[in-house]
Formats: sequence, structure tokens, C-alpha cells
Amino acid sequence: MFIISPVSDSTTALSTEICGRTDLTSGTTLHPLGVAVAFADAFALALYFLLADRLSQTRTSLSLMTWGIGISAIFWALVLPWWNFPFEFLSNTYRLEGNLSNYSAPGWALVLWIIIIGTVIPYLLTVTGIRELSASTGSVIGMIEPLFAGAIAWWLLNEAFNTTQLIGCAVLLAGIYLADKARSQVKE
Repeated sequence: MFIISPVSDSTTALSTEICGRTDLTSGTTLHPLGVAVAFADAFALALYFLLADRLSQTRTSLSLMTWGIGISAIFWALVLPWWNFPFEFLSNTYRLEGNLSNYSAPGWALVLWIIIIGTVIPYLLTVTGIRELSASTGSVIGMIEPLFAGAIAWWLLNEAFNTTQLIGCAVLLAGIYLADKARSQVKE
């Protein structure tokens, strides 16, 4: 019933791996399966925001997130069984990069970081935010997430934006502005 967003993120990651990354500056082309999965992912995310808006009025944010992540975990356990996971990576130690290059961390700590910081907290905040705001406002705010992720990667990991990414940031900001402007005109 409320499994859309966790499945959506996993679908995005899976489609990226199956269909390959596309760098528009290198002349590669988009794979039709990747494009289809991207549209399915966009639909799933929109459905997630709408369902969260409706269901958050009668359920707690924690229960919605728990059901969503739990059901998607079962789905992905069937698609990619846990016993095929390379558990040896959890016991290895990895040297971090960028401004954190003086540090290293065990694989299990990095996976736990991704689970808590990259999944649990964002979904809990999203569902709670949608309860207080609305699905449309929450989705507009959610569009800023890739910009923050890029800015943090630039600051913390010394990543650099290329021209295509900077154009994408500008288009994203313009889209957020236009969506907010259209929403405010509808309210008037």
C-alpha cells in the first residue's frame, strides 16, 4: 500500500546499474530500458507523495515509513536475495576520500550511515513534512535534494561540477521557481 518511495530509490539505483550511466557530454545514448525505468520511477515518486499526503492524516510518519521500507525490503529480498550479498565488504576497512582522506571506516559503519542518513531520516522527514505541508509543497522541496547532495559532495569530498551538471542545477532551480509560482497563482 505504501511501498512506493523506497522501491523507487532502489529502482533508480538498479536501472542505473543495468542500463549504465549516461554522460551526455561523451556522446553516449540513452538506453530505452533506462528511460522507461526513469519514467516509472517518476510516476512512483509522484504516487508516493500523493499517498503520503493522504495516509499521513490517519497514520504516524514512523508507521508509514516502517511499512514502506519493510515491504520494499521484502520485495528486493525476492529480486536480489540477501544470501548473494557480498558480506565480506562489511568487515573490510575503507579509506575515505576528499576532505575525509585522513580517515577510514569499516564497511558496516558506512552501510549503516547510508541506511540511517540516506534512507531512514529522509523518508521520516519527508512523510512528516508532507503531513504538515502538502504533497505539492513537499515534492517541490524534495527537488532541492540533488542540489544539496552535490553541494555536500563538492564541500566534503572535493567533487567538481561539470558544465552539464551546472546547467542541470540551473534548470532544477528554474523548475522549482516555476512550480512554486504556478502553485501560488492557483491559490489566488
